Amino acid sequence: MCLVLKENIEIEKIKLSVRAYNCLKNSNINKLNELMILNDDDLTKIRNLGNKSLEEIKNLKRSVEDGIIPLKDIINDNSNNLDFNEIKLIDAISDERKERENIFFYNSYWGYVEDLTIKDLNLSVRSKNALRNSGFNYISELLELTYLEFNAIKNLGKKSRNEILKLINECIYITYKERDKSRNSAINLEKYLDWLIDDFCDSKINFNLTNFRANIIPNLKRVANENSLEGNDVENFLIEDNINIIYKSQFFISFFKGEITRNINNIGGKSTIEDIVSFFPNHIKKTNYILNLINDMIKENIIEKFEGKYSVYYPALSEIIDNISDKRDKFIIENRLLGKTLEQVGSMLNITREGVRQKEIKIMRKIPRVKEDRFINIFQSYNWTTETFLHAFEVSIKVYNYLNYKYKKGTVELNKALEDNTIPVKVRQRLEGLIYKDYLLIGNVRIKKEKQHILDYVLKSFCKDDISVEDLNDIYIMFLEDFNLDAEEFKYPVRYFESTLANSNRVLWKFKKRLRYFDFSDFDEQKIISSLSLENYKNVEISTLKIFNDYNEVMKEWGIRDEYELHNLMKKVIGDKNNLGIKFLRMPNIEFGNADRDMQVLELLIQSSPIPNYELAKLYEMEYGVKVETALANYFKAIEEYYNEGIYSIDYKCLNQYELGEMKKILNDDIYLLSELKGIYEKNFPQGDITTINPYSLRCLGFKVTSLFIYSDKFNSLEDCIKNKILNNEIFDATNLMKRFGNYQSFYNVIRSKKFEYEIIEFEPNIFITIERLERNRITKNDLLDFVKSVDEFIDEEIFTIKYLRKRGFKHYLDDLGFDEWFYSSILKCNEKYKSRRVEGNVILKKSNDAVTLNDLVEHIVTKFRKIDMYDLIDYVYEEYGIRINRGKISYIASEKELYYDAIMEKIYIDYDEYFEEV
Repeated sequence: MCLVLKENIEIEKIKLSVRAYNCLKNSNINKLNELMILNDDDLTKIRNLGNKSLEEIKNLKRSVEDGIIPLKDIINDNSNNLDFNEIKLIDAISDERKERENIFFYNSYWGYVEDLTIKDLNLSVRSKNALRNSGFNYISELLELTYLEFNAIKNLGKKSRNEILKLINECIYITYKERDKSRNSAINLEKYLDWLIDDFCDSKINFNLTNFRANIIPNLKRVANENSLEGNDVENFLIEDNINIIYKSQFFISFFKGEITRNINNIGGKSTIEDIVSFFPNHIKKTNYILNLINDMIKENIIEKFEGKYSVYYPALSEIIDNISDKRDKFIIENRLLGKTLEQVGSMLNITREGVRQKEIKIMRKIPRVKEDRFINIFQSYNWTTETFLHAFEVSIKVYNYLNYKYKKGTVELNKALEDNTIPVKVRQRLEGLIYKDYLLIGNVRIKKEKQHILDYVLKSFCKDDISVEDLNDIYIMFLEDFNLDAEEFKYPVRYFESTLANSNRVLWKFKKRLRYFDFSDFDEQKIISSLSLENYKNVEISTLKIFNDYNEVMKEWGIRDEYELHNLMKKVIGDKNNLGIKFLRMPNIEFGNADRDMQVLELLIQSSPIPNYELAKLYEMEYGVKVETALANYFKAIEEYYNEGIYSIDYKCLNQYELGEMKKILNDDIYLLSELKGIYEKNFPQGDITTINPYSLRCLGFKVTSLFIYSDKFNSLEDCIKNKILNNEIFDATNLMKRFGNYQSFYNVIRSKKFEYEIIEFEPNIFITIERLERNRITKNDLLDFVKSVDEFIDEEIFTIKYLRKRGFKHYLDDLGFDEWFYSSILKCNEKYKSRRVEGNVILKKSNDAVTLNDLVEHIVTKFRKIDMYDLIDYVYEEYGIRINRGKISYIASEKELYYDAIMEKIYIDYDEYFEEV
């Protein structure tokens, strides 16, 4: 024994059958010493280890422990040539001592079939996709693979391989040819017994082997007396009549009933017939034995069936109450569950209220688990009223009051229950009728008769363009009158109406108390921050007009019309509590960090002095977004001392010779933001005077100066400098440049103009290729324009992606370039006739003057099909357009586009008439 542990022999080198070897390897037993420390109980727990293989391993262990066989004799002489990778999967799971005759597969409890698809294996998404992408469609195709070929499947990791092998073992059934027809019945009986035991080992049934053998052998002999057991025809032997004989004894009936009950509880008390059958061995699954057993258990009140699911039987609440022996106790609990108060019951019995309460507590404690407790999860989830619960579940008031006494009612709105798949469809349909009985139905839209819901509908329907608060109030009042809703409960006090609108996430609030409806569903804090590079702003106060102008293309995509709407959008989505320290001042101003407006004005004057007051105001508008008139009227009081006869002038301080020399060494780039340059100066000269960074000093350093940038004086203009920067490399990543300069209009405009002139083309986000590089590959601007023209001729005014075009058969010679879809989308985006929007890493496009959204795409698809299942819609959008839609957005999109969404069946209809026609 010590010798074995010391040498630590690998399992591959030991003389074992293929099945025994694979069972050990799949249980992560790789060395002989790991095998030797296992006891018999450990061995019986090894997955798929049949009786024959178990005895084989036990004999091996005894031989090594007793020293009967020398160690060298258990080592395979051909171990150096033994390659388990060359063994086929079907050989590994077959009995190597028998010749296979047929292979069958079973699908749940429906019985055996000739083959199963990969989809039938119920694999994880990763495993399923790996097999499909490698061209496998059926399980039989996998069985012919060697382990080497199986392990080589792309993107199939060890965890996935083990998952696949496990599921194949659970669904396969192999029959074998006869070897020796002269064997007697006793030998064949033992073979059948071994086969049954192996089949039970492969199931999820918990059984004791000793008791199992003792109880099954007499029944097998009884079958043997009535059948010829010659040969190995298991399929014909295990017919339904024989199964009923083998497992007819009380031992097996009680045993199987116990297993059914155990497994129902393991699943959570709501099992399907498939769940129950799946625990049994293969040879029982294909008969009606289990179904008959389940029916008997229902008759015997062991289990019950409710809404298509099986659960353990519990007595009804009414049965428990009927069996209360004390008449007073029974009277108290019956009347309390009918809704009588403690005082009322006490008065009828001539006892105090407290006396009734104490009695009630004792009685309720004695009530065991009852059938009605199955409602616990649903009851504790939603905000039920007595009426809705009784109507939906068709139970008595006693049941509701019992649940209300024992459990805390939930808080989730009841309309959310319509999308809860754990609630039976019939229950949700009954609930739907009750929930919506007090709703307005206008077209496809249900409107709750509450003033906030009515106001939301009015906003969406009548306020797509700017409207004053007063005009909106008039429209709201007219709507109430049209639908006879002029009661006071639906009206808003004037002041409250205005504040409600100001805080609403369904409107963009504007200048002079004007507003319009806006769909916020496509926006979150991170999207706005990253799209507008807001993290680049530090300790500065600006007007959102600057952001609006700098990101004009983004504003068009989002449908934002002016700086006031942008301010309101940012305020409502980002809010005052944010990580960037953004403070939302009076519209349209915002502050980042700790800003000093007077210092901003003074620094701009230092950079541009001498300068006329109007020109200074224009520079301030360019850098900070504040309109010229506002800057002149309100922003220049801090620099009045430098004003004389229409000119602002301030004396320059100069860099000393040492600072001048050092800065020339440090500044090795052609372009800097002034803010960057000041940071460089302060870092290198912490005791220096920052006011020496002014136009005079910068000219001495070899730079020209604008209000925002300095750039090398070797360039004629800032635009020439930026062009050189972005066109210096034929393929360039603009990510860092966008972080530095992307929120400055001068830089942004150059990038945009070069894109629209097709001098640069974005082939990945922020990564560009120049037209010069393409021209060297004989691709010109005319080819790009020809691509646009070909798309024009191919597509109508519908929403599309590049993937959609190709699936419809669109082809163009530019496809041979091999770029991703982003490149081809960029060509179209830079043509004025197309509107685009980035969605989930993809780009949707449309020939239109209006912004295009994901909501528009969903509306287009539903209009095409008239009705579509929600999951079919999600799959369709991904398969056809390459876009993944979040399931949670579907109902909202349907509402925004006034489509009809049935939350119960999870289907979307083009209108209510289409839905009504179907139901």
